[in-house]
Amino acid sequence: QGVVYAGNAASNGTYPFIELSGTSMAAPVVTGAVALLEQKSGGIIPPAQHQARLMVPPEKRPGDPLA
Repeated sequence: QGVVYAGNAASNGTYPFIELSGTSMAAPVVTGAVALLEQKSGGIIPPAQHQARLMVPPEKRPGDPLA
């Protein structure tokens, strides 16, 4: 089906994911989000703006099943 995942040998196939937490796991996700923000804005933005932009909730759009 084209889905790639990291399997967990202890799960016996019932739950093929492992749960990880902490800043070491969050850092790559936040770094990617900041890179996308800077790409969209067309340049480097101050760190305070990164935090403010990342903390704003997403817009709810009409027809969105999660809205």
